[in-house]
Amino acid sequence: LESEALRQSVLNGDAEWEARIVSSFHRLSLIEEPTMRDPARWFNEWEPVNRGFHEALISACSSVWIRRFLSILYVHMERYRRLTAMHNPPTRNVHEEHLALRDSALARDAERCAALMAEHIESSISVVREFGLLR
Repeated sequence: LESEALRQSVLNGDAEWEARIVSSFHRLSLIEEPTMRDPARWFNEWEPVNRGFHEALISACSSVWIRRFLSILYVHMERYRRLTAMHNPPTRNVHEEHLALRDSALARDAERCAALMAEHIESSISVVREFGLLR
């Protein structure tokens, strides 16, 4: 669903949407490296900024219902990510994933952006599955 919302955002986005992406990615970049080494800091400080980036990416999606539902899903998935992060710090390069999402969104490549988002989400779900929290 987030991939479809992102696809719509890429097609509908304007200069303000682009500015939200650039700004939220910049904040994310500033906090990513220092917090990735400390699981407690990572979740408490990084997670809200990560959420802001994801919300910026889909903010031009025309469906308020999709955005609301994604917000609910994000909160539910957050609890699983928190549990895995406390015991298993990220080993993948999430910054590079976010960079690719930013670049493809700003390049207005809707299909690539949607595919990257699907991979990004699947990678997060895989980590939670490996930890034994999802089947």
